Amino acid sequence: MTEYPQEVVQRFHGGPEQLAAGLVGEPPRGWRSVVIEDYEPAWADRFVTASSAIGAVLGDLVLDIEHVGSTSVPGLAAKPIIDIDLLLEDTTDESRYVPALEGIGYRLVLREPWWHGHRMLVSKTDDVNLHVWPQGAPEPTRHRLLRDWLRSHPKDRDLYAATKRRLAHETAERPSDYSLAKNDVIDQILGRVFAAASRPSGTDLGGRPVRVRTATLDDLESVIDVHTQARLAYYEAGGLAPEAVRDPALVREQRNGWTEAIRSPVKRVLCATADGEIVGIGAMGPPHSADEDAGSVGQLYQIHVLPGRWGNGVGSTLHAAFVSYLAEAALQTGLLEVWERNARARSFYARHGWEPDGRSRPGPLGAPYVQMRLTVPRTAVGR
Repeated sequence: MTEYPQEVVQRFHGGPEQLAAGLVGEPPRGWRSVVIEDYEPAWADRFVTASSAIGAVLGDLVLDIEHVGSTSVPGLAAKPIIDIDLLLEDTTDESRYVPALEGIGYRLVLREPWWHGHRMLVSKTDDVNLHVWPQGAPEPTRHRLLRDWLRSHPKDRDLYAATKRRLAHETAERPSDYSLAKNDVIDQILGRVFAAASRPSGTDLGGRPVRVRTATLDDLESVIDVHTQARLAYYEAGGLAPEAVRDPALVREQRNGWTEAIRSPVKRVLCATADGEIVGIGAMGPPHSADEDAGSVGQLYQIHVLPGRWGNGVGSTLHAAFVSYLAEAALQTGLLEVWERNARARSFYARHGWEPDGRSRPGPLGAPYVQMRLTVPRTAVGR
């Protein structure tokens, strides 16, 4: 189970007075009214464009940059303003980052040292809110948890959308009240996030066991279905058209690949089941590259979970099975590739101890597949 520290679980609710005290210069134009629009896939592209420009001017100062807020959740209605969390070592010395951001059109609008050192800048056209946080601030963690939960829980996504539309109407005369009015529904949803995180490992959200077994050819259709649904979800989140996943040539390659992997004597394909249904799949085996030492490195080819089961511990259960695979084979290092735009997967692997090794290869939309490694604890190897 995952236990989050109290500073993450407990949200800070500022009021109008704090907001007014933190204001720097003129408020953004986007604060004058609240217009909720249906989800637009182009929002993912706008984040990529903005984050690339920010990374280019700040360089090594950037510890992390994430697309957060409603525009980061496929299918969620939102204000057409991109929210970005930028993590720096410290935000106190604004001279280290504000002038560089001003050089590409941003302006500082909020300075809130009492709120975990938060600073906020907006783009020249007021269509990007750039939230700057110091390392260790809990708010970015909450943002990612809420985003990932809404991406994988349609009922809460729809609840949030309906609540936002209602509140936009109710606060039409006082749009400055809109953000504060959302606190109740956000706290309600985050309550479910933290409740799910505290359940025993190896169980789903309802406490039912998630079991892992070796796949057979009888599972092939279910394996392909899980793979397809998961890819559709994360490719859409990354801005890739669904048609790319359904391309007939790719579908044939997918079927042939899974058939070969299930039959292979050196690869291992696993199915995670809950209540008899295959809800997740994983594949692992020797490294693809001949440059890797097969005597010390095992590759995690992929983990996929049905989007409706995201956040339910299925992925973590399959990951634990991969670590066990490494230990059984006395392998010291795990290797994998993850698409750079698959923010959810990158966050998942980072939480499980994986780190980029500096290598990559070309991927869709100009975003590379990033190579990551996991060092297996000595206590796990050779048990």
